[in-house]
Amino acid sequence: MQLGSHKQDITPPHPITLAGFAHRKGKANKTFESLYLRSFLLKNNNSSFLFIVADLIWWDTRFVKKMKSKIEKEFEISGKQIVIHATHNHSGPQTSSSFSKQLGELDTSYLSFLEEKLMFSIKKLFLDLQEVKMFVHSGTSQVGINRRKKLDNIIKMAPNTDGEVDDELKIYSFLNDSGQKKAMWLHYTCHPTSTDENVISSEFTGVCCKKLEETFPGCNVAYLQGYCGDIRPKLISNEEFYRGDIKDMVHLGNELFNDVMRLFKNSTAKACRFVPFVFREKEIPLTFGNENITEIIPGKLKEEWPKLVDNNRNRSYTLIFQYVKISDLFEMVACNAELVNFYGSYIKDHNKNVIPLGYSNGMVGYIPTAKQLDEGGYEAEESIFYFGYPNKVNREMENQIKDEMKKLIRGDV
Repeated sequence: MQLGSHKQDITPPHPITLAGFAHRKGKANKTFESLYLRSFLLKNNNSSFLFIVADLIWWDTRFVKKMKSKIEKEFEISGKQIVIHATHNHSGPQTSSSFSKQLGELDTSYLSFLEEKLMFSIKKLFLDLQEVKMFVHSGTSQVGINRRKKLDNIIKMAPNTDGEVDDELKIYSFLNDSGQKKAMWLHYTCHPTSTDENVISSEFTGVCCKKLEETFPGCNVAYLQGYCGDIRPKLISNEEFYRGDIKDMVHLGNELFNDVMRLFKNSTAKACRFVPFVFREKEIPLTFGNENITEIIPGKLKEEWPKLVDNNRNRSYTLIFQYVKISDLFEMVACNAELVNFYGSYIKDHNKNVIPLGYSNGMVGYIPTAKQLDEGGYEAEESIFYFGYPNKVNREMENQIKDEMKKLIRGDV
């Protein structure tokens, strides 16, 4: 197995509106930590897998389609063999015009900048190919907590210590023939939303990756985001969440870094056996209910939401699940949506070697469970207006998604 790796700075070259929080005002003109695009090319005999990870909130669906087509034409790598993933960083620029401007306005010049950086990075991968071995460490981290709690019969965004949370932490290391760590993939499930300061940064996930790269010189470390739709950092005071500052962000990044280092020290690495690559895809049209939702539209979105829906009717509300297997101990199910933690746990219950990846190959919006749709709350109700959904997600989608996930993993597609 050969691996090529490259790290590219994608920090906006000028002041820009940050994505993710509706209450931020103005453009960010300060940078605490640079944003990076990390590229990985795995080659096994005549098969290739191109994996892109960026410190962004998500990727625009149309942009991904354009880039996959361009990559396929220039580098002869099929779109089904490419996963373009985002860490869901809320301290970077907006990358799509499909959603409410409350979530950050798109600067189209940044997409042109991204395209140039992405294509340059891929070219570099072919000059960096080395034989590697792959190892995995498994453990836990307590950085994240469930953010849905029933208070006075209403689901509010509050710490829920009894709520479901995926605390699994997995580290995939790629070692070259000299035993040096060439690349590392860190998989965990938690919103990178430790701070809402109007400052560009790669969030606590980037803090962790930077410390690991300093600890292991020459290693390109990428954070892989799970289905974290209802999981956020454990920043709590008086049983309520608080939005931290840069110091809180650094503290959380250090905590995650320490968890990783404990894994290396206290757990036994399992050697991965590379297998012929497997690629599968499944598209699932997203369907919606027909409830009267006009009374729950947030005031600041009453004018914008109908326009979003009209504009988005031409874009496909389609979930795209992409399955990739590269070894006996590494499989992924990537999706172009913000799925809640339940779906990630469901995947792992069926195959412990599969990791869920949200925010991949584009973005549709939140995907809650049937229970959450009955309960209400941000993920099930309020978010639909920010993402331009015409109504609440159909509660029957849960069973359909679970069935298709099982088929995808088993190969029954």
